[in-house]
Amino acid sequence: MAALAKKLNVGSIHMNNWAIDLTNGSYQDKVHFLEKNSDKMVLMDLTCFDPTAFYRRFPQLKAVCSTLLSHNTRCELHSENHFTEAAQLLSEKGFVSVRASFLNPGFVVPRTIATIVNEAFFTLDQQVANADDIDRAMIFGVNYPKGPFAWARGREKIVVQVLDLLYQLKNDERYIVSSMLRKQASLI
Repeated sequence: MAALAKKLNVGSIHMNNWAIDLTNGSYQDKVHFLEKNSDKMVLMDLTCFDPTAFYRRFPQLKAVCSTLLSHNTRCELHSENHFTEAAQLLSEKGFVSVRASFLNPGFVVPRTIATIVNEAFFTLDQQVANADDIDRAMIFGVNYPKGPFAWARGREKIVVQVLDLLYQLKNDERYIVSSMLRKQASLI
């Protein structure tokens, strides 16, 4: 389960006529959850997947969100017709949702954070600076709320999943995962 979801004691829950899944499951886990909840409206975290394919296949999927790399419980939310109700459901679980400006794999925030974390691991691997110095430079240099290593701590697998998906879809070298990051993710 995602670190934030675990912290907020949120996993897969049912509220009213909604089924909510905020876990970091595999593709098959997500499909199984949707198949099992075909009679409910579903709100699901799809940070590590392309939501458009899920929307097309599962009409009960009414909203998708990205909570897995959120900061201070802020998350991106996309929905066509039930935005208000989906936002309220997330709010009841302690999240502040921001409407996603456009739907894409990894959403905007996780995609950006994953790329920053990856570059930080490349910098560390090249021995330009240590992790504490890199975190401190990003906090004081660009006014980030956290440094990339603090942001990624415990979420390295999610960062790798997002980057791998983006590389697979875009074939762009900037999404190639640092070997040090991949090794760190495998230890979790």
